[in-house]
Amino acid sequence: MCRAFALRGTMQQSNGSAMDGVLQAARPRRALIATPVHDHKTHAIYTHAYGETIRLGCQIGVDIRGLFWPGEALIQTARNELVRAALEHEFDDLVFIDSDQAWKPEWVVGLLRHPVDCVGGAVAKKAEREAYNVRSTVVPLPRCPKTGLLEVDGVGTGFLRLSRAAMTALWHLSEEYRDDFGKVHRWMFDVRPIDGRLVSEDMGMCRKLAAAGIKTYVDPSITCEHAGNNVWKGDFAAWLARIEAAKSEDTVENHNAQVAAKH
Repeated sequence: MCRAFALRGTMQQSNGSAMDGVLQAARPRRALIATPVHDHKTHAIYTHAYGETIRLGCQIGVDIRGLFWPGEALIQTARNELVRAALEHEFDDLVFIDSDQAWKPEWVVGLLRHPVDCVGGAVAKKAEREAYNVRSTVVPLPRCPKTGLLEVDGVGTGFLRLSRAAMTALWHLSEEYRDDFGKVHRWMFDVRPIDGRLVSEDMGMCRKLAAAGIKTYVDPSITCEHAGNNVWKGDFAAWLARIEAAKSEDTVENHNAQVAAKH
């Protein structure tokens, strides 16, 4: 049986920074970094960024904790269990971060500050040609004038924040099932064909949120590194500017699909 670990965390008194007023309420903001770890491992670049993010949370008075779901062969099941745990333990936000990502700690805080329910950062794909885990059938991407965020059809869960409202919507929209011990679960994430194409669990989640009236956004200032035999880096904002300047009929979705087909 898979066992998740660990919801333990530490809190320190706020240092009185200007950001505290934004993030603190009657009690500390509680955010869960949720990471599936099928092989029970995290990359060194993840581990460093994770530790620095926890430290930053302590400094600004945000209770940031981690939950790792090891040994689960089905990624959709791991993500379903992580959302269930976040709801059960009354977290305000869940931030999915994959175990092979690198990020700056302030990016997590930035996601928490955005006044939307579903927002992520682009992750460089493991491909020779530059591409990202962002899907949109519209170019240029609509930009919110108040937040500067880009509205998209979907973004991967490599670096994605869900508010409690978004998690609750996913729970109520999804089919219920029970495990061998009678515990209630919901099938919030799934991998299945839609309109003749196989849709991944994260893009399917974005579709489900859209059906509930919750939009998905991308923060263009974020580009996460993606580690494997190499470390794939990029600049999503600069890449998107080149795509939009070309004024081609190609979409961000088609561009990424072409990259995937060649690799």
